[in-house]
Amino acid sequence: MEKDNYFQIEDFLQDESFVNWVNRTRPEDIEYWDQWLANNPGKRELAHEAAIMISGILFNPKQLPQSDVENALHLLNQRIDKNLDEAVLTQQKQKTRRRWLSIAASFLVLIASYLVFQSMNKGKEIYYETAFGEQIDIKLSDGTAVALNANSSLRWYSNNTREVWVEGEAFFKVKKKPETGAKFRVHTNDLVVEVLGTAFNVNSHAAKTQVVLEEGKVKLKLKNGTEKTMNPGDLISYSARIDQVLESKQSVRSALHTSWKDGTLMFDDISLEEAMKKIENTYGVKAVFKSESTAKRKITTGVPTIDLETCIKAFELALDIEIEQNENQLIVY
Repeated sequence: MEKDNYFQIEDFLQDESFVNWVNRTRPEDIEYWDQWLANNPGKRELAHEAAIMISGILFNPKQLPQSDVENALHLLNQRIDKNLDEAVLTQQKQKTRRRWLSIAASFLVLIASYLVFQSMNKGKEIYYETAFGEQIDIKLSDGTAVALNANSSLRWYSNNTREVWVEGEAFFKVKKKPETGAKFRVHTNDLVVEVLGTAFNVNSHAAKTQVVLEEGKVKLKLKNGTEKTMNPGDLISYSARIDQVLESKQSVRSALHTSWKDGTLMFDDISLEEAMKKIENTYGVKAVFKSESTAKRKITTGVPTIDLETCIKAFELALDIEIEQNENQLIVY
């Protein structure tokens, strides 16, 4: 059947390539249907309703160190200026100044040499970044698997794949190294996650870092020097900016925080306003509520993250609301 003749949901449900587009399993089908929907705007609503059905989402409210160098030079110059008065410099004092400057120069050469050595020792920097609405899977050379969420970045150095830096959100399935016992470290602006082999989610959006442990055991090293040990089902959220643990929970449903890697956002008894923040981080939009009661409304639901239009449609169907997209704003009625 020609796809231009698709007028019913069943037409899409029975199309294997469309199902592959929904499940994000074949790149050629993803590319085809992205283009097809762009060329057939009148069929988008029907297609997105079919996508929601294929995703099987149930809507049931009862379920569910250059600065160090500069500082050293500044202190050195202060010491020189304190001991040597520019107006009455004698030949001896000039020799003394030259000696100090020579020491400073040697000091700088040593630091520069050290930094160059460190850079060479680390190897080449490898960097991945995702756009709004984009997710990628990354396999590190040590066998660790990383799912990088939208609006996020991951970097490491080629000589040490057991130490990475994350901005945004990522899920890690760390490969154990029993022969060496080498630890795996994830750095954010707030803390360091240290593990041997485990599965966990890191989210460093919104000036804080939230870690949810799915399996294994991890140690968190907070910026203030405090260390915390996590067991499966634990959730800890910490902000270095205000030096405060914002959340510390046990026995949480890790799937609520990791389902994004499987193409779904799940929400369990949270406000619509809080749920929309996930959409904001994923797609780079801003939700505007016309009613405070709607913003505070508690929801338990799940939405597929195929694209923004499907997310909007799923929210509308689940909650009987209307969402109007105006450029980068989502106006919720």
